[in-house]
Amino acid sequence: MNPQDAFLPGDPRCVIAGDSRCVIAIVDIRGFGDYVRTHPGGDVLRLVDAFCRQVERAVSPAGGEVVKMCGDAALLVFAETPVSQSVNALRTLRSGGEALHLATGESVRVTVRAHYASVTCGFIGTRGMRDVAGVGVNELFCLPAGEFVLSDALQHALHEDTP
Repeated sequence: MNPQDAFLPGDPRCVIAGDSRCVIAIVDIRGFGDYVRTHPGGDVLRLVDAFCRQVERAVSPAGGEVVKMCGDAALLVFAETPVSQSVNALRTLRSGGEALHLATGESVRVTVRAHYASVTCGFIGTRGMRDVAGVGVNELFCLPAGEFVLSDALQHALHEDTP
């Protein structure tokens, strides 16, 4: 979105999809804080770039979208993707630590936390940045840490989606 096309505060057009149930996920690099403390900024940026590219390659073909990146973390949404296809993309992404190793020479692990919930998608701020909101996003961030964590709601939806 171009800045001149940005929505005014409260503009109802900023909401593009209201309360749709979908898979949302957070992925990040385990041990990134230690890496940052022991490597120069250029190396950190190269690792983040390789991670961002890996995330995009894994989720885009499955209909997923990178809502935002923040350092070593990405917030993802699979708004129109079958649950099983979303989870398979996340499994592919989780197993991609080897690709990051080849790209950066570092041994890294990608972790995933995912949830199935109702969220609202839209644009925020003067630059019209895409975002998601709703209780489901908060529930996602409250999931316990782990290598590959699927919420109970997502496990149930996956069972329902799998023939």
